[in-house]
Amino acid sequence: MPSPSSRPGLPLLGVLLASLLGVGAAVAAPAQPAASSAKVENSSLDAQLFYQLLIGEIELRNGEAGTAYQVMLDAARRTRDEQLYRRATEIALQARAGDQALAAVMAWRSALPKSIEAHRYLIQLLVALNRAEESIEPLRSLIELTAEAERPALIQSLPGFFSRTGDRARTPALVERVTQGWIDQPATRVASRIALARAWLGVPDNPKALPLLQQAHADEPSNESVAMLAAGLAANTPAAEAIVTSFLKARPDSHGVRLNYVRVLTNAQRYGDATEQLQVVTRLAPDLAPPWLTLGALQVELRHPAEASVAL
Repeated sequence: MPSPSSRPGLPLLGVLLASLLGVGAAVAAPAQPAASSAKVENSSLDAQLFYQLLIGEIELRNGEAGTAYQVMLDAARRTRDEQLYRRATEIALQARAGDQALAAVMAWRSALPKSIEAHRYLIQLLVALNRAEESIEPLRSLIELTAEAERPALIQSLPGFFSRTGDRARTPALVERVTQGWIDQPATRVASRIALARAWLGVPDNPKALPLLQQAHADEPSNESVAMLAAGLAANTPAAEAIVTSFLKARPDSHGVRLNYVRVLTNAQRYGDATEQLQVVTRLAPDLAPPWLTLGALQVELRHPAEASVAL
């Protein structure tokens, strides 16, 4: 936080006035010649609000983060403006005042219950404050608010919301509670199983993750996320490797999955199997340089100098 300084001079006031144009709800741009048919929309930033925001920014500049927070939050509550709620939250976070930031976000969500951003802020703050259990309800609400086409991607990413808990063993139970109900719906069943599998892999508890990946693959054999997760287990788990090989038969041009599979095979010193997979990639996508380089390195390892020379 900047140290308290003397009262700001005219240059600082000019900067503050300019910055407030981006903080206010809908500040009008400088007047420009417009066609007579253009609709005029007046700014909602009246004199009282402008003065209030100016005072808040000046207080923050002078090191009075608590006062700035209260002024900004009061303005947000009066106007129900999302940008002002965000600004109040940011001021609290800059001051490392987690409880005040949480209060601002909860007021934000209460005033604008359909705000995706408010939900995300709330979830992240609850997890950061070691109150992950309280994030279950807003996470389920966030899924409801998310567009149907984007919902599976959000559900798959659920374990990432809990990455800061510091206790990975808790994540599967949290994800299971969030996905309750969604795992029974055809449109979100595979995504829910992927999320749970990712959570168990993070523990790690591979035996609990594998059946979820098998079920997800059976429901959607062409799902790349399932195959990518299974590839991580493929070297020493035949059932996981079966998922990968089945997927690659259906999607031979999925080079990302195949190259990840190659990396796992190479780490397991299964150089012959890795070479076979690389030969498929170089045949299907001969313009990709990295697979040729890896293939050449493996041929050197296998003492095949002629083949290595060709690849390199």
